[in-house]
Amino acid sequence: MSISRFNAIETVLNRTDNGVSIEAPDKRISSFYGSHVFNEQKMKAFLPERVFNSVKSAIQSGKKLGREEADVIAEAMKKWAIEHGATHYSHWFQPLTGRTAEKHDSFFTLRPDGSIVEEFNGDTLVQQEPDGSSFPGGGLRSTFEARGYTAWDPSSPAFILETAAGKTLCIPTIFVTYSGQSLDYKLPLLESQAYLESSAVEVCHYFDKAVKKVMTTLGWEQEYFLVDEALFNARPDLMHRVLAVNADAVAAYLNAQIDAGAQAVMVFDSWGGVLADGAFQDFSLAYTARVLAQLKRTGTDGQVVPRIVFTKGGGLWLGEMTGLACDVLGLDWTMSLGRARAIVSEAACARHARADGSKHAENPVTPVHPVALQGNLDPNVLFAPPEAVRAQARAVLDSFGAPDPAGQTGVGHVFNLGHGISQFTPPEHVAHLVDEVHSYSARQRR
Repeated sequence: MSISRFNAIETVLNRTDNGVSIEAPDKRISSFYGSHVFNEQKMKAFLPERVFNSVKSAIQSGKKLGREEADVIAEAMKKWAIEHGATHYSHWFQPLTGRTAEKHDSFFTLRPDGSIVEEFNGDTLVQQEPDGSSFPGGGLRSTFEARGYTAWDPSSPAFILETAAGKTLCIPTIFVTYSGQSLDYKLPLLESQAYLESSAVEVCHYFDKAVKKVMTTLGWEQEYFLVDEALFNARPDLMHRVLAVNADAVAAYLNAQIDAGAQAVMVFDSWGGVLADGAFQDFSLAYTARVLAQLKRTGTDGQVVPRIVFTKGGGLWLGEMTGLACDVLGLDWTMSLGRARAIVSEAACARHARADGSKHAENPVTPVHPVALQGNLDPNVLFAPPEAVRAQARAVLDSFGAPDPAGQTGVGHVFNLGHGISQFTPPEHVAHLVDEVHSYSARQRR
């Protein structure tokens, strides 16, 4: 192993900027992974088969648990937690503060005769009443009314949280008002999950009536796959290998989409623009080209399937991107559409000149090259008042300029945002945007 590799790894392992130091209990992750989680395996070991099956039904189909079953589950949780050194339990929830919160209690109860007993029953498992006035309520009740309730969510496994003060059994819960309205971030997610599942099951029934459940997930964020820059620079050969495998997998996936009837495909590179010049060509542009080279040109119906390429922050290399085998180049809001149009038009003219010089070649092949731009309104504009949204839409269209007359060689424009739209965007502002694009672009073509 080279010295640079050792140095890169040492840099990663010795970073202290996050202020967190964690010592693994064992070198083998498999020996301790999930050991502090009351997961399905633990439930099966600590619960009677009948109660275990009832919990599974509650998780999978929302079936209600009885009082007797809740008592049995609470006793099993308590036994497991105490075996792991826990002395307290807590209803753990996500109020509207943006942080987590807990309502702590001890397993140990002092009896009137002075003796101590370890108590934790179904009532304390299923519901508790934190001080609701201590948390935001979104205007759902008066702030002085301490009427917030936590309710156990069986779909999230209980777990043990260890701190310097000791170990606590944390029971994931929702946080609601007396009338059941949400005071937290979790209940809306659970309701969305249930709605998506119900809708997905209905769709599945078109193909298979036996489908009873669809598991919905948020999925992994793209940041999960980030590679430390020190390691990237130390072993570019490994990075090339990873990107080659990834590019081939993406191409196979897009071809499957084409076979399934997709009318257009898009390669979306979120991170290409952060690379240094030279690294972009080697580690982004080259593998985008590798994907495009493997794509089918037509669908099963014989129609051409357009290819769109978008690289966030890639305007700096737009001239080189015109050589990609795609039909449309997407742009973020940092690039002038007028300048981009000139770059793509110049590249198109150069290609036509070369084509005229070789048009008598034997078995000519028509290459794929960009013929349109897509973009590029800043998505944050949509939070402005409607008139400002309309003005910015006109500015984008003016930046590109009037469309080329029919029959002339030129570059087209697909109006779009310069990146993704926020889920908090007012829908009525989007309606104003669409209306202005339609009306103003029509006037441009007159």
